[in-house]
Amino acid sequence: MERSNMLCLNHRFMRKPFPVLFVFFFLGAFLFSSPKEALATDLPCTAFRNEGFLNYFFDNFEETEYQNGRLAYHFKLRDNVYAKDGRPWGSRMFFYNENCAEVGSFGVGANSNINASITPQTLGFSVRFASSTHYDIWNDDLGLKENCEACSVDIPAVLPEGKEYRYVVFRGIIDGGASMILSTSLPIQATSSPPEPPPPDPVIIIPGILGSSDKNGVWVIDPIFHTYDDLIETLKANGYVESANLFTMPYDWRQSNVLTAVQLENKIDEVQNVCHCAKVDLVAHSMGGLVARQYIQSGNYENDVDQLIFLGTPHLGAPFAYLMWEAGEIGTKTGNTGERLRDWFMKFVLGREAKKARYSSLFDYVRNKPISSVQELLPTYNYLRDKDSGTLRTYPNNYPQNTFLENLKTSVLSLFDKNIKITNVVGDLGDNSTLNAIRVVNSPSTPLWENGYPDGFDGSTADRGFEFGFGDGTVPAGSGEFIVSDLNQLISGHNALPTNAEGLIFKKLTGANAAILIDHGLSINPKLLLIKILSPVDVLVTAPDGKRIGKDFASGNEINQIDGAFYSGFLTDDEYITIPNPLDGEYKIEAQGTGSGEYTIATGYISDNISVDKDYTSQTQPGLITELDLKVNNESPTDLEIKPKDVTPPSINILSPVSRDYLRSETIFINVDVGDVESGIASAEIKFDDRMVKNGDIIDLFFEKLGEHKVAVNSVDFVGNFANQETVFRVIATIQSTISDIERVYSLGWITKKSVKNTLIGKLERIDIHNKPITQKTLKTFLAELEREHPKNINDQAYNLLKEDINWLLNNL
Repeated sequence: MERSNMLCLNHRFMRKPFPVLFVFFFLGAFLFSSPKEALATDLPCTAFRNEGFLNYFFDNFEETEYQNGRLAYHFKLRDNVYAKDGRPWGSRMFFYNENCAEVGSFGVGANSNINASITPQTLGFSVRFASSTHYDIWNDDLGLKENCEACSVDIPAVLPEGKEYRYVVFRGIIDGGASMILSTSLPIQATSSPPEPPPPDPVIIIPGILGSSDKNGVWVIDPIFHTYDDLIETLKANGYVESANLFTMPYDWRQSNVLTAVQLENKIDEVQNVCHCAKVDLVAHSMGGLVARQYIQSGNYENDVDQLIFLGTPHLGAPFAYLMWEAGEIGTKTGNTGERLRDWFMKFVLGREAKKARYSSLFDYVRNKPISSVQELLPTYNYLRDKDSGTLRTYPNNYPQNTFLENLKTSVLSLFDKNIKITNVVGDLGDNSTLNAIRVVNSPSTPLWENGYPDGFDGSTADRGFEFGFGDGTVPAGSGEFIVSDLNQLISGHNALPTNAEGLIFKKLTGANAAILIDHGLSINPKLLLIKILSPVDVLVTAPDGKRIGKDFASGNEINQIDGAFYSGFLTDDEYITIPNPLDGEYKIEAQGTGSGEYTIATGYISDNISVDKDYTSQTQPGLITELDLKVNNESPTDLEIKPKDVTPPSINILSPVSRDYLRSETIFINVDVGDVESGIASAEIKFDDRMVKNGDIIDLFFEKLGEHKVAVNSVDFVGNFANQETVFRVIATIQSTISDIERVYSLGWITKKSVKNTLIGKLERIDIHNKPITQKTLKTFLAELEREHPKNINDQAYNLLKEDINWLLNNL
């Protein structure tokens, strides 16, 4: 977009006598204020004027341009406390016909003016026509629309009595005429087409930590928190085209920024192959700014960056990283929208990764995998305060060291000697908004907190050892503002910066004002439902309103019907689902086995105020679909509950043995029926007394002790429902079973002489034939024979078995 030559008067001209001033204004209006996009015949009827009897609010400044064919006036307030205090002021539109005759005006409110107010501390503002009948008041310093009672105004297309107009004049007035400006009169619509602006350099957006996710093995930019959606949509709405001059560079945020910087170098090469251009622009948020610096300040830099815009970059680190690095902990944010949500999310995700990889703790995982990015965000300034002395330690003594940022700081001058236009945008949430320092005592549990335990981190002190100051809720002001080149400060939280700065970003990239700014309000009161799968299963989730996300088992394809939700896909071993602002009610989770064994569904509900997680673990097998219910209550998040839909235990029927007396001479057949019509049987075990047996086994009671025995069956279905059943029976001896036992021990060689076998049998048969009572006396000759032949012709096994039979006969018959 081509700007016109603009009238810009300095204060010294106001000191000239009025006739000279009047002539200068009028000549200036014709020579300098007429936009190039208007027809040459459209000379202004009136020139810019700065009037009023005090003149201490408005500056002597006017610029005019046509944005997308529509008029925009740019003005400035004076740089003094009165002009910048945000006081209300009035505006009015005057209308002129083609003969430069005033035909009417429009305004409402006090003195028939539209009341407006510019954000305090603002110098530049503009009046921009969005259509021929509507204009908005913008903050030029921030590149944002002003939000006030009358900053968005509709004007009539035709005046009363059917009067038509060709030109407009904007009047701004403060304190009832104490200060007043009237704009140059110009048409609202351009009467000739402006020349096509030169295309901007391609831009690459580099996200920060947690700003990328893996989807089926390919990294994509923040599909969970949608931090960059508004910025990307704004750039597209104002002429950028994805994959032509608009690119993103998602990456594994766990790895070292040194590795990511190599990926950035490769990404720039890839973009240059598309655009056939020498240089690109970079917009780098948070840790992404450190990635950009690492590349540019390294020996690998290829002179291929034209502009670099930092957004909330922790140039000197941020103390929140200390908690995660020293102990795998979080908990430093102060409730700024969306800031703590990301803390909870990081702990949930890394914690489940640690469990899956069989690390002993999150701390062990962060340190020993390691999660290098956490270490590379540690501050390199004095931020640990010894409680006993009350003084800050001198970095790096008794600090966890960050050599990555130390190296960037040492070579920082190399960032500025490469002819790169650098802009640094920082957020400011005021004092007491951001962790700046940590008060520490000796660690009570090394190796955790080896450099100092936050005083009262367990809640024993009100501040938990945290000392807050200025910053954006994540990055302290001193760290973010370390790069002072074109420093811009916005009232914004850390993760809202890409949205809140989108107008400024577009202005810096193109030199033009964005006609459209997009803000979907994605950071307002965010809540997040997480469902992470620890294999071997795939999942399909159905929300309370019937919308689904996950793997459609019928088609084998992915499905996502939930706005803003993300499914990582089922082609890798890292499968999870995130659902923003979940509905109240029950989410149905269907888990389909992709292998056999144990699986876990880890669920979490997180917001800025709370984090709740519940896990469910069970067994599966290939193709088996198990249905679970996940209960969500936004009013009471701690009620989060995941449980199987199937609550019915397996059925068990022991068909054999039955509860009766069995002879030692018998065998029993193990026959058990176990079933589960809902989830299926995950496991079943059968025990004969204390030993495992299998269904269909035959138990020879000859080898079992006489007395009571038990067959017990336990079963678990695939959702963890448990059932058990048992049958108790006895093994007994009779005269006939004992005779059978004698025949058996002889066949086994435990009685070596047949004559001994026959003698023993004969003695029992005479008792049985004569129906004699079983007494010590009637069994006297049998026992004498048993003793006489043991151990010569009867071994220990036969002796003990037959002796047990006889004792049973004596005690039970």
